[in-house]
This record gives sequence, C-alpha cells and structure tokens, in this order.
Amino acid sequence: MVTQTIHTHSAPSTLTGTDALGWIVPLAYRAPLADACVATALRARSASEPARLAFARAPLPDELSFDRRGHPYAPTFAVVDVIGDDGSRLGTIANVGVHPVVLGPRNLCVSADWVGECRRYLEARAGGWSLFLQGCAGDVDPHGRRIDGERDDWFAAVSSVGGAFGAAVLEALAATEVVDGPTGVAAQRVLDVAVGGSGLAALSGDDGPLAVELIEWDLGGVRLMTVPGEGFAALAAQVLNRRKRPMLLVGLAPHWLGYLPVPFEDGYEEGLSYGEPAVAAIRDALVAGPD
Repeated sequence: MVTQTIHTHSAPSTLTGTDALGWIVPLAYRAPLADACVATALRARSASEPARLAFARAPLPDELSFDRRGHPYAPTFAVVDVIGDDGSRLGTIANVGVHPVVLGPRNLCVSADWVGECRRYLEARAGGWSLFLQGCAGDVDPHGRRIDGERDDWFAAVSSVGGAFGAAVLEALAATEVVDGPTGVAAQRVLDVAVGGSGLAALSGDDGPLAVELIEWDLGGVRLMTVPGEGFAALAAQVLNRRKRPMLLVGLAPHWLGYLPVPFEDGYEEGLSYGEPAVAAIRDALVAGPD
C-alpha cells in the first residue's frame, strides 16, 4: 500500500474557488480522486493489525533543500517506524517539509514528483508500506529542480532527488526509539480569526471572521498536528522548539488557507494568505498548543 499527503505542482487543483487564481479545478478529476481516497482508507482499516511505533527526528541534509526566501534555515524531518508483533517492519511514516516541485511548468503529467520516488525507494529497501506527510514547505524547495531540457531529463531528476530523500529517511530509521501512549483525537479547536489585507482574502470574498479548525491526534506516543495551509519553515521550528515532544506537522490539513508566512513580509506568499492578523493568530495557536 502506498499513501501520501502532498502538495504537488504536477496535478490539477482540487480546491473549490482556485479557478480565480488560474488553478483550474477539473470536476471529472475530483470524483475518482475522492473515490480512491475512500477506497484506500477502507483497505487500511481492513488490513489493520497490532503494532508498536518508534520515532526519530533528524537534521535534513543541507544538500537536499533550501529556503527560497533566504531565511535562516536549519531543517529537520521526522520518521515513524511501524513494527509488527513479530518484529518485522509493517511500514514507515515520513514527515518532510519540502515542496514536490522538481518537475517544471512544461510537465503536463499528473505526478507525485520526487515524493513518489521517495516512497518507492523506501518500500524497496525498508519493506512494508510507506506514508508520506507533507510538513511546513511554504518557503522550501528541493535542490535539483529541473525545468528545462528534455522530458527524460525531468524524470531522471525526479528519480535522483526522490532517491536522495529516501536515503535520508532510511538512515533516520536506524536511529528511532520506541514510543508508547494513547491513540485518538487529542484536541480539536476552532479559531475565529480576522482576515483582510491580502489578495487571497479579497478573492475569497470572506471578510471574516474566518473559522479555522485545528486538530491534533495522539498516535501511540507521537503527536500529529494539522497545519491549515502552507506553513513556512520558521513556523515549524517555533512549534517544535516550544512543544518539545515527538511530533508530526502535517501541512495543508484539514484544509488549505493559503500560505502561512513566518516572518510576514511583502512577497508573493503574503498575497496568497488571509492577511497578517490571520497568519499571526494561527501561528500563535499552533505554537502554544491546546494544553
């Protein structure tokens, strides 16, 4: 089983309203995509079995990614080893905050970009299934982007970059430590935040307050936290520095509220946010947590 949550630039938009941004939503694509998601969830439920988890957070190698806005950048990523009763590896969860944008605008194939190759690398070498969770990737791109050359060059670059990320995850698996704890919803909050002062807020026609849902799950000693948009690397660093526990930060969940720029400056990403007050309120809530 291969599963992921990603933000790829090589697939149609599935977000209602993004036609106004030039991101066309093909209705014929959404139905089979939703059906496939439901079918995957049902297969996972029927195949469930007892397991224990081991967790590690490790530095992301410098050569894999960069902060495109030039902010201070010391990225980490997280892995969870899912181990069966007999000691075998059932699967791997990788939580990495880097855009899947090796493929450039000339590519018209629906693709998971380097994330798909990363998953295939892991399944071939680590065994079991792989689950990829996109972290805070709002201002982070992979090294090795190829937008020119011939089509074979594009996909060779995808294979190379995805394999490099897969190798980093595989190495981190060797350093995991067993964790234990409850499993279930740990916290669910709805924030009412002020919006405005940005292009996305104007396009949405929503003058607020905006209801923002934040959810956290306990997964056997690991806390999974949703980030409702494209958080910046600095946002992830602030959350991890404050929360100090095994954590997975899942971007673009449970919905997309544009970019969450930290720091909030004057760029493309700020225009595709709900404005500085909204971003600040979401950031503060994520960093403080529900406790």
